[in-house]
Amino acid sequence: MVMITKKGRYRFVVISPLLGLAFKFPILHPLKAFRLAWRLVQQKDYKYLWIMITWPINSPDIRGYGDLMFGAIWVNWSEFMFFWKTRHPFLQPTYFSFFGLLNIQKAGAPCVIKEKVLCDALYDIAGETIFDDPHHLTSPGNYCFDNGKFRIIDYGSKMTYRMILESGEKVMAFFSKPPQ
Repeated sequence: MVMITKKGRYRFVVISPLLGLAFKFPILHPLKAFRLAWRLVQQKDYKYLWIMITWPINSPDIRGYGDLMFGAIWVNWSEFMFFWKTRHPFLQPTYFSFFGLLNIQKAGAPCVIKEKVLCDALYDIAGETIFDDPHHLTSPGNYCFDNGKFRIIDYGSKMTYRMILESGEKVMAFFSKPPQ
């Protein structure tokens, strides 16, 4: 079997159908951070330099230096810790994390639900909580089917937690297929 690769904002994923596992690696941007900082120093724009240094990791607005350097590691670690703390049935299990440098997650079958159908159903079930993180929560690529159960595979952003905790089981029940 062939390995499948996917790339997102924070991670590069290698899926092994043979092993039934997804390996999530952080995408780090130290050169981009250094070039941006260097440009700001040359322009003597110390105010913006300070903003970029102090900007929070995993911010939906802009990517500060911390996010460029460590955001992907933080997302991997957050995903692992959220699964291990909650063991929520809507989450595709993340079995292992090496301090956020590598996550190992159970692989599932790709979600084939059309985006409009998914968004309409999610809104009917979860209401406005889907807008807490519309990128993660409304994209079919962030879900899978695991033995007929509909599950979310990309939940490293803390902005996804409220919808998952409040409505995840209802969403899973709505989209899950009965065993065949």
